[in-house]
Amino acid sequence: MSSLFTYLSNKITSSNGQLDAALENLADISVGQTPSMWPLAWGWWVLIALITVLLAIIIWQAIEFVRKRKVKRRALKAIANIEEHDVKSLQKLHAILRSAIIHYFPSENISGIQGHVWQTFLHERMSPSLKANSDVVAQLNALETSLYTKSPSISTNEAKEAVSLCIKHSLPPAKSASAPSQNETEQGVQHV
Repeated sequence: MSSLFTYLSNKITSSNGQLDAALENLADISVGQTPSMWPLAWGWWVLIALITVLLAIIIWQAIEFVRKRKVKRRALKAIANIEEHDVKSLQKLHAILRSAIIHYFPSENISGIQGHVWQTFLHERMSPSLKANSDVVAQLNALETSLYTKSPSISTNEAKEAVSLCIKHSLPPAKSASAPSQNETEQGVQHV
């Protein structure tokens, strides 16, 4: 048994030496070059095209959003600049409101509206929360009637607040909002 043990140990030692010699003769493993991401696969090109289109749409929508609200911002700024003690403050407020409305609706249908038809037109275009505020509606009515009287029934601050709220909550109009028909405008024209 001892001879078997010696034989096996000699064999293992000699095979280890042969193994070491064989390993020394081997060359290093070549991993090759790291794969490049170019040219991209077609899926990446589709993804890049979709992202580009989405960014273009978002930028276009943002520009349109700002452009549509440009007159609204100018009108609100003009309202803020009207002084309380200005003699023509109510006329200026009415002109600002009317010009802002005319910008967002076809001018040929709105320019001649006055009185009840004008008030109805404004009321129909107000947001539901503003329609529920009867003070604003009453203040807008008082603003228009004060234009034709010597002693106004509304203060400049109240008129400024009402016109500001009307512009903030009514402009720009929803796509479903429309200008009054030709019949409505003909009935609403009043000559003073």
